[in-house]
Amino acid sequence: SVVAGQAANAFACRSTRRPAWELGWFSNRFLLTAIAIGVGFALSLFIFPAAADLLDQQWPPAGAWIVVLASPPAVILVDAIWKRWVSRRH
Repeated sequence: SVVAGQAANAFACRSTRRPAWELGWFSNRFLLTAIAIGVGFALSLFIFPAAADLLDQQWPPAGAWIVVLASPPAVILVDAIWKRWVSRRH
């Protein structure tokens, strides 16, 4: 959930005034590469038994995936609301 939320935060932080969806999701290939590496690394900690055992990790239960999948839209939405609120105050 933290990795997914931070990936969304990376998209949200590309502008101080515009919401993430106005900037184009695929316009920054370096950001996409960084996010793919981060998500891949996080998943590898569960997929590879040696890493999972070393860190005492196990595959998250199905219910946890709801939180993981809800994190990015929540971050993007809260960021957009904040940017709109700040722009109306000035």
